[in-house]
Amino acid sequence: IGVVAERDVPRLLELLGRLQREGVGGAVEAFVSTDKKNADAYVVYLEQSGLGLPDEAYYTAEQHAGVREAYREHLTRMFTLAGASAEDAAREARDVYALQEALAGGHWDRVRCRDAVATYTRVDRAGLEQLAPGYDWEAWARGAGAPDVALEAAVVRQPSYLQRLSQQLAE
Repeated sequence: IGVVAERDVPRLLELLGRLQREGVGGAVEAFVSTDKKNADAYVVYLEQSGLGLPDEAYYTAEQHAGVREAYREHLTRMFTLAGASAEDAAREARDVYALQEALAGGHWDRVRCRDAVATYTRVDRAGLEQLAPGYDWEAWARGAGAPDVALEAAVVRQPSYLQRLSQQLAE
């Protein structure tokens, strides 16, 4: 939490990389699989993540209004249980929810995520940094224990999400 409070993006991304290595989800989900366009090769896939609710529709659809309210109450309770005062817990919960809501605005819906063509954007390191200039990929890889070479090529499943995430990190 101190890393976020300090607004130290490289340290935050290194922490997210380390947490992913330990099985905790973060802002970007990374996995290695067979390259869908070259069955003889493996590649790192990067896809959208970072939400506490099941998908982006939960942050906007009227049918999920009750779930959103219950989730905000849940966040407040979690901060209270972590030792925050009632006022601080409410503020932290609002901030976390606002960040997730902003990230949800960049998430692709479930139908679009099933589009095999749209979800295959292969980029090199320069392309990755161009898509998300605010995301310190080196810090993230260091935290994940991934060799730097692991990000020489990647398939980005939702490129516009990485752009949104980068914007949020800059803010």
